[in-house]
Amino acid sequence: MMQKPKPVILYLTGLILLIVSLFSCTSTPKPVNAELAAGSWLGGLHLRGGSVIPFQFEVSGDQTFGYTITLVNGPERIELSTFRMNRDTLVVPHPTFDAELFGVVQGDQIRGEFRNNARTNYNVIPFTARKGPLPTFKSNQPTSLDLTGGWKAEFVYRKRDTSLAVARFQQNGPDLQGTFLTPSGDYRYLNGVVSGDSLFLSTFDMAHAFLFKAKVQADGSLSGMFFSGDHWYESWTATRNETFKLPSPDSITWLKPGFTRLDFTFPNIEKQPVSINDPAFEGKVIVVQIMGSWCPNCRDETIFLNEFYKKNYQRGFQVIALAFEVNPDPEVALQRLAQMMGHFDLRYEVLLAGSAGPHASKSLPMLEAINSYPTTIFLDKKGLVRRIHTGFNGPATGEEYEHFVDDFTRFIDKLLEEPA
Repeated sequence: MMQKPKPVILYLTGLILLIVSLFSCTSTPKPVNAELAAGSWLGGLHLRGGSVIPFQFEVSGDQTFGYTITLVNGPERIELSTFRMNRDTLVVPHPTFDAELFGVVQGDQIRGEFRNNARTNYNVIPFTARKGPLPTFKSNQPTSLDLTGGWKAEFVYRKRDTSLAVARFQQNGPDLQGTFLTPSGDYRYLNGVVSGDSLFLSTFDMAHAFLFKAKVQADGSLSGMFFSGDHWYESWTATRNETFKLPSPDSITWLKPGFTRLDFTFPNIEKQPVSINDPAFEGKVIVVQIMGSWCPNCRDETIFLNEFYKKNYQRGFQVIALAFEVNPDPEVALQRLAQMMGHFDLRYEVLLAGSAGPHASKSLPMLEAINSYPTTIFLDKKGLVRRIHTGFNGPATGEEYEHFVDDFTRFIDKLLEEPA
């Protein structure tokens, strides 16, 4: 889900002093060969305004064969790249996103930074961790609330920039899980607690770093703040509403008047030109996936499309991914795409279509705009555009995801049954 950067609250003097003291190691000598303890850990990203985005991770392996860190967001598990410690220092890259965790291990604690190299500003956040198991959030007060169900949510930036979303929560005692659905995709797996009259939710996948706080008001509504890393913050409110729906994802992106089909040629990871008009795609039902290696929702859709492709390519089904990358250097962008293809064992074509940003739609001039990553375009056997689906609501949305899978499958089956 693509988001535009916004200014954030200025550094507080006290927080600066805290961060300086956090990284000061002059009083403690560095161990020669530190060991990273296996098991559960609780991490935290320390934002400049004083808030902390907590997240769970698990450590397995050892120094001889290499360590693996697995991020835990409720039911989600994201295994990061295997690494070895350099004395007391760890550097953990994400296998597909251009991001890494850097830290110094001191016994049962880690102190360092989270570096999101895909961003050009506000891309380094102080990071600490403690050996667990420890709860993501502490529920310090008993609660009689049950927030389970659907909510109509509104996000507001400085009273002038508003957007609507659907919130889905599932509460079990004080434990709370859920997500937000937006026109461009979902906020993935959120995990937290209800404590007294307040809720706390977070997620961290090394592309998203989200924190939600809210209090229940006298009328039963929710009111709070949303933080996306150090670069974005908004207020948000929500009211119970089981029937509220967002605009149809098939109504947000469309072809310009006079166009009925796509026409493009872009290089694949081997720098060979691939065209939608190549004989390999003639007479095939094709899904064109507009995506980026940096995009978490694209990651979810890629996993789905790859599995669907492997089961259906012999029936005449094809997928072509058009990647718009944040790094403008084509060499670097192609390396990121090759790494992504290897990680997911992708069997379909991935082409470098250009750079993500306001001018991305120039690569596909027949589209009115590229409104979201991902965007999925369905072509029939004649090459005609039959449908354009904006965004992707992934497995974290539960029933919404199941409905998407059923609808996608039925529509592709219909196209495959049509004559060429």
